[in-house]
Amino acid sequence: MKLRAPAHCTGFSHAGRVYHVDTNGLIEIEDHLAALVLAHGFVPCAGASASHPMTSAAMDVPDLETLSRRALFALLREKGVRVRLPITNAALREAARQATSG
Repeated sequence: MKLRAPAHCTGFSHAGRVYHVDTNGLIEIEDHLAALVLAHGFVPCAGASASHPMTSAAMDVPDLETLSRRALFALLREKGVRVRLPITNAALREAARQATSG
C-alpha cells in the first residue's frame, strides 16, 4: 500500500523494521499496517507523482469516506481541530471536510 507521509516525516519503525519516506513524501507499507499509520497522519495516495509537503505547499486531500474513525481523529488533530465526544462518524467526516476545504 502506498501512502503520503505527514509534513516533515522522514519515516517510522514498527516491530523492528524501519520504513523510510521517499523524496516525494511517499511510503510503501504492508496492508496490515495501514490502520496504524493512518492514525498518525499518513493518508492513502492516489498518485505517486504529487509533491511532498516538505518541498511544496500542495498536498493531496484524502478521500474522507475511506478513512477510519481513528484516521479521521488523527487528521483533525493534525489540522488543529478539536472535537468533543461523543461524536458520530458522520460528524467527524463533516469536520474533516471543513478542515481540509480551505
